[in-house]
Amino acid sequence: MRALRGTMKDLYNVKPIEDFMTQNKLTKTEFCKRCGLDLGTLDRVLLGHVNMRVQALIKLSQYMQVSIAELFKKCE
Repeated sequence: MRALRGTMKDLYNVKPIEDFMTQNKLTKTEFCKRCGLDLGTLDRVLLGHVNMRVQALIKLSQYMQVSIAELFKKCE
């Protein structure tokens, strides 16, 4: 079995999150309040420095009304 290499930035697709905040004119603080995510966690996710917990993925996908799969990059 081949080991996965790279950073979390290689795993997560943060573009839908950034696009959602831009389209809805939300600051990171307001976005976090509305979806129940910690601001520090969001900052680390956007920078690719954290492995999100399942609960965080669920909160994001439910608030943004997207599938959890959309928050991951496609493997090639």
